[in-house]
Amino acid sequence: AIYSDKSKSTLLPNNPGTVQIPNRPLFKISNIGDNGTVGYYVYFGTNIKADPVKKGQFIKKLEFIPPIIKQKGTYYFILRPKDKKGNISDTVITEYRYKK
Repeated sequence: AIYSDKSKSTLLPNNPGTVQIPNRPLFKISNIGDNGTVGYYVYFGTNIKADPVKKGQFIKKLEFIPPIIKQKGTYYFILRPKDKKGNISDTVITEYRYKK
């Protein structure tokens, strides 16, 4: 799990009780406290420097399932929370390694 003070979020890519499909992981996002988050910019891919605001998508739910992974390698789930005022928090990155 990764915790970021600034985003007040915890990422749980291997949540207990959740069945994981290796080539299609489920990332669960949980807010700690009420920080007014309205959604998240997310990116899943091989570029650790990708900005999810520009290269990703905006989601409102607290889980994310990427497209099916077709090649082994290191992937990054990159998240940036957005609040009610439009402020975008710091980047939180979770590394995911896929082996066929």
